[in-house]
Amino acid sequence: MYNYAFKENDEHVLNEAADVNIKFDKRNMLVNILLTNKNILVFYDTERDSALKTGGMQVMPEFEVLFKVDLGNMDYTINGEDTILNVENTFVTMYNFNIKDFIEKDD
Repeated sequence: MYNYAFKENDEHVLNEAADVNIKFDKRNMLVNILLTNKNILVFYDTERDSALKTGGMQVMPEFEVLFKVDLGNMDYTINGEDTILNVENTFVTMYNFNIKDFIEKDD
């Protein structure tokens, strides 16, 4: 479940990518990326590393917004197969992910 106020923000999802490998804040992680009519939303599963999973329990994913980027104010470069996104002067590397193709796929 994505914990985000889509209706309140008058947003709807146009495209989704799951399990994208990124480097954010000196840490590698798998995230889901949603394209809405207003933003790029990057979600992290807070239950991904839950200790309950090791006990054989089924733990439902809970996705929280890691960061979002306004579509009208995006700063990124494509480097080979990777995207380097500038998020408030923090560089996020999205491995094997072309954000331009991701956005244009909806057109």
